[in-house]
Amino acid sequence: MTAPQLGFLFEYYMFSTSGYAANRKWLADIGELVGNAPLTDVQQTSIKSDNQVMFHGWLMVQITSIGSNGRRQMFYITFIAQYYGLSREGIDLLASYGYGVTLDMFDDLRKMYKVRAVSESR
Repeated sequence: MTAPQLGFLFEYYMFSTSGYAANRKWLADIGELVGNAPLTDVQQTSIKSDNQVMFHGWLMVQITSIGSNGRRQMFYITFIAQYYGLSREGIDLLASYGYGVTLDMFDDLRKMYKVRAVSESR
């Protein structure tokens, strides 16, 4: 593994879908490696901070495109967005782009999970 802190999924993203400049820098950094040596911690931190937002966006798109079994994961994306303070209008906007579930589905599932959590904790 070239970047142990970042993982295989991040490496796949950098090789396949990252932007032109990011990919060029990534390939230059990888080209300087000798043998099976990984990138240094400083290099990994720099790459992570430069590309994390685009990586998270790419990851959200990939999770939502898994198929019908991945629809619950869309709920979790919406739940995390709500947890971190995204407004209901923002959630509705993300849902219209396919990055999350609609507000009515989100509210129903959240109520169901809340009831189930309370009943299982007793």
